Amino acid sequence: AGDVRRAGPQRRTRQSEENQKEIPEPGLIVNLMKAVFIVFNQAHTERVEYVLDQLDIRGFTWWSQVNGRGSETGEPRMGTHTWPEMNAALMTVIPEERVETLLDKVKKIDQINEEVGIRAFVWDIVQSL
Repeated sequence: AGDVRRAGPQRRTRQSEENQKEIPEPGLIVNLMKAVFIVFNQAHTERVEYVLDQLDIRGFTWWSQVNGRGSETGEPRMGTHTWPEMNAALMTVIPEERVETLLDKVKKIDQINEEVGIRAFVWDIVQSL
């Protein structure tokens, strides 16, 4: 057959020699994981921490000072005299079935004050160790 590859502790796939696509091996549990990257104004820090605790999301990486600007309406967050505010960002890898709940919470935070800003992006996790 093809190569066996690991993507998380319970996911194994093999490459089909005919089309080089990864397909699940028969009889194995496929645990699809997603990375959720959240960028937010530091003013939302306590709310974001609360959501992580509320949803029992323990594993994440947090960047405290992130520069940036929203793609359409966001003001720059540069930590300078002209643009003094700063963003923060975090990334967590969670099971696919928990993503919508997290995104709903992020949306509710954004609706509190859209000018402050919070955005979330979701990526597929194809391999981990």
